[in-house]
Amino acid sequence: MHFIRHDPRDNTDATTERRTGARMNNRIVRSYQYFKVYSTLLGGNQAYISATVTDCAIDVSLLTEHIYRELMNLLQDSGFQIVHERIFASLEFEQSILMAREQVLGSLGLPGASPYTFIQGNPVAGRGLAGIQLRAYKPEHSSDKIWTIFEQDRAVGRGWTRNGASFRMLQNIYGSNAGSDRYHQACDMFDRAQEILKKEGLSFKNVLRTWIYLSRILDWYGEFNRARNARFTEFGLLGLSEKENREAEQIYLPASTGILGENPLGAVSVMDVFAVAPNSKNISIAQTTGVQQMSPYRYGSAFSRAVTLKEADVTHILLSGTASIDEHGKTVHIDDMRAQIRKTFSVVKALIEKEGASLQDINEATVFLKDERDIDLYWDVANELDVTDLPAVFMVADVCRVDLLFEIDAAIAF
Repeated sequence: MHFIRHDPRDNTDATTERRTGARMNNRIVRSYQYFKVYSTLLGGNQAYISATVTDCAIDVSLLTEHIYRELMNLLQDSGFQIVHERIFASLEFEQSILMAREQVLGSLGLPGASPYTFIQGNPVAGRGLAGIQLRAYKPEHSSDKIWTIFEQDRAVGRGWTRNGASFRMLQNIYGSNAGSDRYHQACDMFDRAQEILKKEGLSFKNVLRTWIYLSRILDWYGEFNRARNARFTEFGLLGLSEKENREAEQIYLPASTGILGENPLGAVSVMDVFAVAPNSKNISIAQTTGVQQMSPYRYGSAFSRAVTLKEADVTHILLSGTASIDEHGKTVHIDDMRAQIRKTFSVVKALIEKEGASLQDINEATVFLKDERDIDLYWDVANELDVTDLPAVFMVADVCRVDLLFEIDAAIAF
């Protein structure tokens, strides 16, 4: 696979390329003046690609255009198509960023209306674009294909088949019942996702991972959890009685991120959803329980610590948002950012080692800091743990508790 072609006519920055890690599945890092691009090839025809902004001292339209040209050159050169796209940026730059994106895609003959999710992700270095995350796939056999999923005339996701398995990724799903309270808007968000999945022959029982971005999360995270629990009960993921739900680690629940994320729609929450069709061949799926943390459902949050998806040639660990919480669900190291970062990485390391992975196998991550001034503490700990080249987008965001200062979620694959 040819990773990222640099246009020799572009003299705006110096570009360096290097490969990292002994078992990095052909990961290449390219460094530019204002951003980095991480590209990881998996199983020959799957890829995680992240562009993370390192310096906001450039016009956001020019920066976005430069990044998208690099990303699209990569995809077109190698025959890959996007199956998941997320943009993290300050909301006031939404129009400038989307116009630059559309201009690049249009110049290459690609549809600008393809599914994406735009979430407020204020960079740690100021305002503007924080980063872009792509997951891409290239069909190689006659039985493999990619298609766009629609809700009425709106593109809301992508579906693809690979080695006898069938996957779905829904994007930017939100509650549309305008005028209702936050609880019922959240319920409607889950209902809409369920209806789209049903039209695709799936349901929430086939969901492996959700990414949920909540407006003003600290004001209503408890309400959100009640809404999710209610819908998961209705969808058959949770039992109807406390007795049925007593052994939380035995209940299958999707992995998930629940984090602060305003959106251009003004919705109380938006969600991306990853699911695998029933009866898919050549795969196995298992909920991965924590080592240093127990099931979050024990304290009211209906998600698992991680879900492991094993294909014939690639193992994926879909890691939920993880923070400095102990085995009893209590926040630890209050007011100590450095200790919270160390604890979080310790939790992640212990969990993924169960499946034979290491921190260096992280292929995509989002890092959330409550206070951008703590970024230097993050880099200190990252250097200690040898994860300074984590393929991560960094942003400023409240976590689900006021005393949590740091969170990370990730996709691990090897």
